[in-house]
Amino acid sequence: GTLTHRPVSVLQMDVHGFHALSADEAVMLSTHSSVIQATSQVIQVHGGLSTPFMGDKVLAYWNVRAARADHALRCVAAAQELQQCIQDLGVSVRLACTGGSASFGPMGTRTQRAFTVVGPCIPRGMVLQKLAKLIPFGILVDSAVHQQI
Repeated sequence: GTLTHRPVSVLQMDVHGFHALSADEAVMLSTHSSVIQATSQVIQVHGGLSTPFMGDKVLAYWNVRAARADHALRCVAAAQELQQCIQDLGVSVRLACTGGSASFGPMGTRTQRAFTVVGPCIPRGMVLQKLAKLIPFGILVDSAVHQQI
């Protein structure tokens, strides 16, 4: 399949202290289920597309389903809402919103293909999301997103 190339906004989220929860499997599963449900709903309401969850990590994209000029604003609004609703579940999260040019679409092999987004904003978001633990509100936004909001 062909890939699409355009600016995207990316939200990366990590549940802080998730490994500590895993000591009690019932608590971990209940909390994880609540976090996934809340996260999926918030991302969808704000027009984002989330990838399958990887443990306690979330990756969501804006401006990939259809071109939208306000994708960065929607990404940041989702991060703010996620921070509050996940905190209401008694869990803290670290969030990063990054933006930039990316390529996306179905990628993989003949036997295993998945929707994938590739661009420098993805690894930049991983770094920012880890640094988010150093700030009180836990949301870091890169300059590409900041210029659009």
